Amino acid sequence: MNGEIPKAILANETHRVRELIKKYQSYFGKDFYFEIQHHATVPEQEIVNRGLFKLSEEFGIPLVATQDSHYLDPGDNEAQDIWFACRRENR
Repeated sequence: MNGEIPKAILANETHRVRELIKKYQSYFGKDFYFEIQHHATVPEQEIVNRGLFKLSEEFGIPLVATQDSHYLDPGDNEAQDIWFACRRENR
């Protein structure tokens, strides 16, 4: 969601989205993909995904489903919380 294309989708910048797609296709050719994720608690993700689905069909760009993984064992969430807290303090 922090990429240029998702940000442009959320800002409803249709012209900018198309410019970015053309730019990235010129860089990567057939090795350019759209990443989609499912975050049920992030409503903007659904907006981005819908936009990417439509653009995928329009431009023939393949979709790749991914998911953020920060730890394997649910018990490791405390370590990640500490790490994030330390990062915030060191900014």
